[in-house]
This record gives sequence, C-alpha cells and structure tokens, in this order.
Amino acid sequence: MSMDQRTIDQFMWGYQDLYYFNLKHFAENYFNVILPGIFKQVFIIGTLLPGKNDNDKVCIQQEETFYKQEDFNDVDDLTVQLQHVSPENYTFYDHPGLQESHQRAIKVHALRDAIKKCIEKKSAINRDVLTFVSTAVPIEKYNVSLVLQLNKKEYDSFYKLNLTSYSRFRISKSIVDSAVPLFFSEAQKCLVDGNSNGWDLSSVDISSLIKQAGNNFLGAVSIKGDNVAESYGLFDSLNTISSLKYESSDACGKIIVARKNHSNIRVEIEFEQGYSIRRPRLIRKLLELTNDDLCLLCDAVNVYGIGRLIGEYIPTNEDLFQINIPGHYQWELIHDRKKLLLSKYGNPYLPKAVFSQEEFNSRTKRIFNDLSEKKLSELYHCINTLVLEHKGGILVVSDHAMDEAKRLKNQSISIVPMALTPDNVKKLSSIDGAVLVDTNCICYSIGTILDGIANDNGNPERGSRYNSSVRYCDYRRSRNEKVVVVIISEDGMVDIIPKLRPILKKNDIVRLVEEYKNFPLNDEFDLNKYYKARDRLYELSFYLSQNQCDEINKKRHESEDFIKKNNFTRLYIARDDVKPDPKFDESYLE
Repeated sequence: MSMDQRTIDQFMWGYQDLYYFNLKHFAENYFNVILPGIFKQVFIIGTLLPGKNDNDKVCIQQEETFYKQEDFNDVDDLTVQLQHVSPENYTFYDHPGLQESHQRAIKVHALRDAIKKCIEKKSAINRDVLTFVSTAVPIEKYNVSLVLQLNKKEYDSFYKLNLTSYSRFRISKSIVDSAVPLFFSEAQKCLVDGNSNGWDLSSVDISSLIKQAGNNFLGAVSIKGDNVAESYGLFDSLNTISSLKYESSDACGKIIVARKNHSNIRVEIEFEQGYSIRRPRLIRKLLELTNDDLCLLCDAVNVYGIGRLIGEYIPTNEDLFQINIPGHYQWELIHDRKKLLLSKYGNPYLPKAVFSQEEFNSRTKRIFNDLSEKKLSELYHCINTLVLEHKGGILVVSDHAMDEAKRLKNQSISIVPMALTPDNVKKLSSIDGAVLVDTNCICYSIGTILDGIANDNGNPERGSRYNSSVRYCDYRRSRNEKVVVVIISEDGMVDIIPKLRPILKKNDIVRLVEEYKNFPLNDEFDLNKYYKARDRLYELSFYLSQNQCDEINKKRHESEDFIKKNNFTRLYIARDDVKPDPKFDESYLE
C-alpha cells in the first residue's frame, strides 16, 4: 500500500476514523455519567447518495466487525417503502417551500428508520442492545448516519414512562431518552464536511448537556399540564425554588403537576389568580403551606391553589406527577409513587436501582474472601434497613475495627462491643458519623468521624459523607487493612467503597498483549487497526503487569518510529508510556 496515508477499509471521508474515535469517547463519557454501564457502542453508516458512484454502496466505521455491508443490502428498498407509508404524507402545506421541505423530511426519516430496521434485524440474535439512529448528513459521496446502542439491561433497570407522544407532540420517557437527541445534535455539529474529525467533541460540557436533558424531560412532563406553549422552564424553576430558604429554613414541601380540573385532585384553597412557577421566591414562600397531605397545585406554568390527591389514579394516563422537595437544593419527580428523576444542586440523575444483595455479597467477598454467608447476610440486612427507611448513614466494615475504634476514640462515640442488627442500626446511625463494625457484625463505635489523606479519587459533585469515606477507605487500604465502606443517602442511593474493577480473564489480557507485540510493521501496516489494538490495551492498562507495560511501550516506540519513517501525513494520535497501577493485584484476574 502507499505509505503517505493510513488505510480506511470502507472510505466515506478522509478523517472518518478520527471522527469515530472522538465520537466514541464523547458517547461513552456522556451516557455513562447519566447511568454507569448503559453505553454499549456507537458506529457510523454511510449510504451512497443518489447519482453518486462508488464500489461500496454502504460503508461502516465500527470498532468490532459485527455489522457487515450485506446487512444493509435492502436499505434502499426499505427507504422507499417507508417513505410511501409514512403518515406524514397526509399532511400538506399551502406554501410550496414548506411542502417541499416537508417532503424532504419524510425521505430523511425514512432512511433513518430503514437503517434502524436493518440493524434490528441483525441484532435479533443480540437482544441486549437498544438502537437509536440519527438523521443523515451528506458528506462527500455518502449520506452519513450515526448509530448509538445502549445496554438494554441497564436501560430497563430504572422506572420510566410509556407514552412517547401527547397531542401530536413527541415526548421523552426518561432523561436517557431526552439525552439521545442532544447527543446526536452535538455530534452532528462536528460532522459538516470532508474535514470533520470530531475534535470539538472533546470540549463539550457534559454536565451542562445532562442538565439540558433534564430540562427537556421536565418539558415533556410539563406538556401534560395542557400548557404546550409555555411548557419549558419547570426544571430551572424547581432548582431555584429548592435552593431558597424561608426565614432561615430549608425548602421542604410538595407540588402536584397536572392539568386543572384533574379528576384525582381536590382543590382545598384556590388562588384568585395563578402565580407563575417562574417566581421562585413567592413559590418558596407558598411551600410553607404544604404538608404530607396538602400540596401546591401547578399546571407546570402557574401555581393555582392548594389541594390533595383523591381517588384511584390510572397510571397509564401518565398525566399526574408529584414533585417532592425533601431539603435544600434537591427535588424528586414522582409518578405513580415511583421516582422518575432526582436532582441535587441543579444536577439531575436517575434513582439508583434497588440495593442488590448479590452485588453487595460479590463486592464484599472480594475484600473479605473468608467472610461467611451468614455474616454477609447480617451485614446486608442492616444496610438494607437504612435504605428502606430512607435514612442516610455510613457503615464501615473493617478487619481492624477494634483497633480503629481505639485510634479514633477522640472523634467518635466508643461503645461496649455489641451485635449490629436491623432493629438497632436505625438508632445507632441516627447521629452524624460512621458506624464501625467488624466482619462478625460487632459494632465498636458510632458517630465516627473518618480521617484520611486527600487524593484524586474524590468527587466534588458529591458531599462530605461520600468524599470522607473515599479518603478513609483509601488511607486504610494503603496500610494493608481490609475495609469496605457503605454510604447510604436519604434518597436510597447506595455507594460501596472501594469501587472495584471487574474481574477479567488473564488469558484474554495475555492474548491482547501478544497480538499488539506481533502487529506487523511492514507493507501491510494499517494505522486504523493499529489504533484499535493499541487503544484496547490502554483501556485495560489497570490489569497490566510491569513486564507487559514494558513490552507494550517498546512496541509503541517501534511503531511510532515506523510511522514517522514512512511519512504518514495525517495527524497521529500519540500516547504516553503505559504504567502498572499500584492498586492492581492478581485478584482482578481469573
């Protein structure tokens, strides 16, 4: 092959592999922040533009070769069929320009849906993915579409709505569904012509994008209040209202969001005029009139009274929602007594799945591998009691619990050792600080202020409870002590520290290292395939030994010299030397 450029097997445009590289990292970072583990993969599909000629009618840029060009042989015929049966064909516009634009949109959507059908036909043997396809962007000879696949198991793990439309308006079922079009929109801003390499995707503010997804999802909820024209603004209003104090008291109260005259609402006090939800100080003041039974009544735009829920609500209608404001700068969106979305300090997030005994047992056994099933069960039920009671707390399980209670006696309440049980854990955890127990579920101290050394493992978006637990756990583990810290939030979220990486097969790591070491540096060299082989190892760098790191670094330097010597003119994506992780040990391999 010619050495003046890297090889692209199925060519759409010159920078497609670089664009794909940045697209993948953007998607992974974005969706895994919303829900860890939900991202599966992205890939790019190009279909030949009408009137253009090329040997490849369909091109695919993907990491693994699961989808083949022949899987899309029927895409043109399917596009025509879907175009003909589209219900939008029965919508007409008087203005010729609008009608022409409408017809183009039908074609674009038909191509999108045809690609999705081809993918889902192939994916019938791989039912663990959920597929989303963007509309196409013309790049050189091809209509280029982006494909996102999410982990269906993770997608199904949280509560969501069922309806996807309301009064001819498309609405989202969850914040994840609201996040998908925003992802495609950002990705397509960087996909405009043959020079598109996706570098700008690395500078997208993911936190702001997730807030926008939350805002859009609340907009979909607001539409149910029958105020379509003013349906956006509830998200920002709730953040502001919940952040305000009233006479030095934190916000606390409930708001019902539904259309006026809803059959499941009884109005106890009706205001003579509605007050805009965008008047946060006034609405915060009105929250003082609510209690466990009485709520502010809001049609998503105006607060029009105070009332209560009555009768038997029909959940399938999805037209009545409740906002709980449990404390400062936080709120919960609830439908049919199930949490749809939570927000803290303006950051929306999904309710965490129910605390899993299987997950707790698995992760705790990796630290305390001689812990009996009976003791594991006792620990789990104590933790689950706090989860079910919506009581926050910290439980420290340590193989040096007695010694730690003595060391920390000046910043804890030392007690005569006693068995921790589901009956007494609520009372023992009712004061600030951690409950310190050993592996036999014997408690030695309560209200324990945890110490530690500041490091890079904290999270500024989490509170002091979480970050002090991380510091303490890292500190004690650095001293070769075995410790697990369980952090329970009032909203039921459970974090288990340390966050252990999954166990991988040792033979798989060895095989990938050997494949990289033996990557051919000759006339058959393919830069795109080289990137994949190298980057796969960098993603798994935690699992590498010192010897494997040395071998990889040696091969990388040889490869870089080869690339420079043969005058590759395209931008080369460099890497630093890979180094062994001090936290790694053989327990991460099987």
